[in-house]
Amino acid sequence: MQNVKSKFFEILQVIRENADGDEWSAELSDVQNNEGSDAILKNELTGEKIRINYKYSTNLNYIENHIQEHPDIPVIAPKEIQDKINS
Repeated sequence: MQNVKSKFFEILQVIRENADGDEWSAELSDVQNNEGSDAILKNELTGEKIRINYKYSTNLNYIENHIQEHPDIPVIAPKEIQDKINS
């Protein structure tokens, strides 16, 4: 069930990003469990690309481990999870 919720969160975040009307768009990786990232944000004006990772977990160690292993890949988590881990 956790995997389904996590994937659903990823899909909703990409839909949300692509519908907000700004110059950024998101595209999910074609590969499940891609090394370090789940999606790429792209700035349509500058061409800048940012790899990102979505986390739908309240496990602080899991999130911190990702940040330590991939310090160049930002983590996006739901507000309620951000509040639970105080970050």
